[in-house]
Amino acid sequence: MLGFSFRRIFPKGLYARSALLSLVPILVVLALMTIYYFYGHLTTVNTKLSQGFARQVSLIVETCRVDIDNRSAHASIAQRLNSILSVTSNRR
Repeated sequence: MLGFSFRRIFPKGLYARSALLSLVPILVVLALMTIYYFYGHLTTVNTKLSQGFARQVSLIVETCRVDIDNRSAHASIAQRLNSILSVTSNRR
């Protein structure tokens, strides 16, 4: 094995070996569960944020499709989205 031996790396004492045997599996399972939880959490959060953004865009598009120059529609959108809405028209 080209001079590589695990005996040089691993502890030689009984207490150190038993501690290693009990701690390594716990830490591996803990790391895997943490990765699994955060992957699922980030997927859920990204999905919900994307759906919310799509709803807001569709609300703006549907409202502006009816009449882009209607100020009350702009105020209604801004109030429903709880934000400031600035719409510019390219019509001449």
